Amino acid sequence: LLAGRGIRRVLEIGIDQGASIRTWAEVWPDALIVGVDVNPACVALPMPPNVELVAADAATADGERRVRIACGTSWDVIIDDGSHRLEDVEATAALFAPALAPGGFYVVEDALARPFGKTRWPAPMQAVISALHGVGLTVREVHRSRLMFVAGGEDKGWCSMIVADRP
Repeated sequence: LLAGRGIRRVLEIGIDQGASIRTWAEVWPDALIVGVDVNPACVALPMPPNVELVAADAATADGERRVRIACGTSWDVIIDDGSHRLEDVEATAALFAPALAPGGFYVVEDALARPFGKTRWPAPMQAVISALHGVGLTVREVHRSRLMFVAGGEDKGWCSMIVADRP
């Protein structure tokens, strides 16, 4: 999907221990890879030279402003692997999708195809798709994988990655 596209700027929302952001740095060694996380300790993680980390809540206007001031705008790829809460996915899409370059990709990880229980995590897949459409993105692919949660042995559904773009 992204092969041969000349990816120069990647934003990942949600760093955790930094495994995926290090992977993007290897996949696109000539690109600027930016990670943003609410946990300020994340900015101290050792990273390759083409990675910049920002401590901010990406689901807020202040967080978006801090990323924009530190690293600019216009992203070829935006990956939302943050809190996985629907309200945060909607907020980050509203804040960051306008900065997605034409032909760029917006990826939401860990959306659930069938919500479980009364919890609000992860975001229901249809609601995520609606949020992406609401900010002018077109959903191109939905990748599903079986996800089992141990709760009395009950199968809780499919976990998904949603790929959208700005045509």
